[in-house]
Amino acid sequence: MTAMKVREYDQGSDFEQLRECVIELQNFERQIDARLPSGEDIVDEYVTQMQFRCRSCDGQILVETSPATSPCLIAFKVTNCMKEIPNTV
Repeated sequence: MTAMKVREYDQGSDFEQLRECVIELQNFERQIDARLPSGEDIVDEYVTQMQFRCRSCDGQILVETSPATSPCLIAFKVTNCMKEIPNTV
C-alpha cells in the first residue's frame, strides 16, 4: 500500500487538477439536486473565490499525492478570519 502524502497547493502545477476536483464535486452534488449549476458553469468563479478567501484569511489549499494517483485537492482551510469578507473579489 502506498502512503498518502499531503502538501501545499502549487498554482503552477496543481491548477488544472484543482479545477477538475471542483467540477467533479459540483457535478456529484448536482446528481443530488438538479437545480444546482454544472461544475463547468461554476468552476472559474469558485476557484477565484477560494483563492481570494485563502489569501484574505491566512488560509491554504492542501493537495494529496501518491505515486498511484494524480494530485487531488483534499481540503482548503481558512484560519484567523475574524473580519467579514465580501462574497466577491
